[in-house]
Amino acid sequence: MDQNRRLKIAEKFRALIPGLPDSLFNSSPDHGLGVSYRLTFADSEFFDERAFDLVLRARTYADSIACTDPLLASLFTIAVVSSLLPASKLIRAGDVIYKTEEETAQEHVEFIPQVQGQILRMAEDLLKVDPITSKPILLCEDAKGLGSLPPLCVDTVITSPPYLN
Repeated sequence: MDQNRRLKIAEKFRALIPGLPDSLFNSSPDHGLGVSYRLTFADSEFFDERAFDLVLRARTYADSIACTDPLLASLFTIAVVSSLLPASKLIRAGDVIYKTEEETAQEHVEFIPQVQGQILRMAEDLLKVDPITSKPILLCEDAKGLGSLPPLCVDTVITSPPYLN
């Protein structure tokens, strides 16, 4: 994105923050996501009831944003997804495990403020990033094929998925 476009999307993104609680409470929980979650995880409870309801409402809200601004909806979805673990009953400790009662008592993260903070950080990042001056090139879709490439001088290597640790 050019700088002007990044500025506009950052402004629109930040504008979501103050109205987010009302926007979520005015959105209905995404029934399909709820069913999919239960089919996948059965009786496991990774969120308290309120947080889970808000996650389902966030899915619906993201879909409503996508009707008019798909990029903004994608950014919002990233903010939500990155807020799931902090607002859950889980903690990253090498792998992902349930928080102990002590850990839960020490720090309870509310879903909406967590998403709002993430939106703010992402919007600020959009304003700070330097534009890419050269066109990115996909050199290899699989690391197994790297050996067949000629020697290269590269500035950045991006892997997906990134390693947890």
